[in-house]
Amino acid sequence: MSPTEGDTPYFFLSYTRTPESGWVKKLFNDVSAEVFERTTASQPVGFIDEADIPPGHRWRPALEKSLSTCRVFVPLCSPRFFASRECGYEWNAIEQRILAHRARHRGDPQPIVPALWLPVDVRRIPEVARRIQLTHADFGAEYVREGFYTLIKNSRFKESYDSAVRTLALQIIRAAERPPVLAPMPAGVDLARVNAFAVPDREASGASRISIVVAAPTSGRLPAGCSAKFYGRSSLDWNPFQPDAAQTIAECALDVAAFNAFQPQTLSFEEGYEVLRRKDPQAGVVLLVVDAWCGRDEYLASRLRELDTLDLEWVGVVVASNRDNADPARAAELMAELRDVMPRRLGSARSSLTALAARIASADQFRNRLPEVLATAFNACIDHVAAYPPTGSENVGRRPSLDRPHQQRPDVRGGGTGGSDGQ
Repeated sequence: MSPTEGDTPYFFLSYTRTPESGWVKKLFNDVSAEVFERTTASQPVGFIDEADIPPGHRWRPALEKSLSTCRVFVPLCSPRFFASRECGYEWNAIEQRILAHRARHRGDPQPIVPALWLPVDVRRIPEVARRIQLTHADFGAEYVREGFYTLIKNSRFKESYDSAVRTLALQIIRAAERPPVLAPMPAGVDLARVNAFAVPDREASGASRISIVVAAPTSGRLPAGCSAKFYGRSSLDWNPFQPDAAQTIAECALDVAAFNAFQPQTLSFEEGYEVLRRKDPQAGVVLLVVDAWCGRDEYLASRLRELDTLDLEWVGVVVASNRDNADPARAAELMAELRDVMPRRLGSARSSLTALAARIASADQFRNRLPEVLATAFNACIDHVAAYPPTGSENVGRRPSLDRPHQQRPDVRGGGTGGSDGQ
């Protein structure tokens, strides 16, 4: 959809409501006027929510629609902004759209353009916002030093204010029109009410590293009846949700883990098998993603059966099914065979372990369920590290390196220079 079609806004302004919110509305109107004049868009070019939402209540339809369709998210950053749950919910909504876009389409949209309402101590900026440049020299020295709040209220800063407004409008236009354009969230998808600013600081615990291990057949060795279209030369090539998803399941897990403040790496099953056999929670959290067809692959089944006998409670397990396993009878049969291979993790004997296992049938379901699995495995990892510190170690927070160099953590957030609810 082009920005001139329908009432899709170019940008959504997220901010915190205070007695000074009238100035925010003026800023919104000024930026909207600049965007309107410099594009062929029809009104309205922006969205600002002026209605208070009581805690625990659902978003109004207009707000949810705008968050689901806007091209650019503009958080109006300030100390109060990053302390606001509602702003955290809105930021999470745009992050979920970014993850959904990356799962379905190749390319990395950059839809977050922060604006600075008031300077923020870097120590008060949550993990999710630290990878976005909150200020930029293009806005001018007064803006960087004071933020929009001071510039808009003092006439002596009028020239600096007008220049910063133009710069912000140009950045919004650039982000809205630069390919790839952020795809709207499909109708009916719940933008989970999670406060993005409340994601735990996993670095402080020392268990921020996570290895994503994929157990799946490869194109050169497939069980009878298993379609080759979902597989490649490595287990990491497995994409059970195509053609709906462009990402492999490993890439999708990498994005979700990064958003949840982990430092992830992916491992093929051969690499991950050796890591898991060590039974070392000091190496960090492990996510084991298992193809339902593994129960019919003699090589994979034998190794999964061995791993299932080990005490690996800090390992989260997710079972996924290929998109063509729509036949309930076949899906149930495959799952029953896999339970025979991994009775401790997938059976009913140990509820603490089965809580880590989930059967996944779509990319959306995978993204929605994975944070819970990761959090459970993370907590178990912390418990094991605290209970069984390495011999002679004076700092249980440090983790030895795995054999494989750590992969670069993907940037799943937008770029830009600017900040919604926010003062």
